[in-house]
Amino acid sequence: MVPEPASVREPEGQNSGWDRVGRVHEDVKEHKLIFYECSAYSGHNADESVLHLARILKEQEDTVREDTIQVDRPAKKKACCG
Repeated sequence: MVPEPASVREPEGQNSGWDRVGRVHEDVKEHKLIFYECSAYSGHNADESVLHLARILKEQEDTVREDTIQVDRPAKKKACCG
């Protein structure tokens, strides 16, 4: 899920904020990353991004758990004078 920039303006120079935003969106698409624009200040998209991350981690945990072999630990030996 790669949201497009809300509005597109002409870049204001090589190091402008809009150039960086454009490069981020290009990298996200190129590397198939998950990217959410959110704001700690306003809370915009904060809940959605955290919930999506939690779902992804839960899916990965379930997949890893299916591939994991559980080995029981041997019982601890009692001390000779215990």
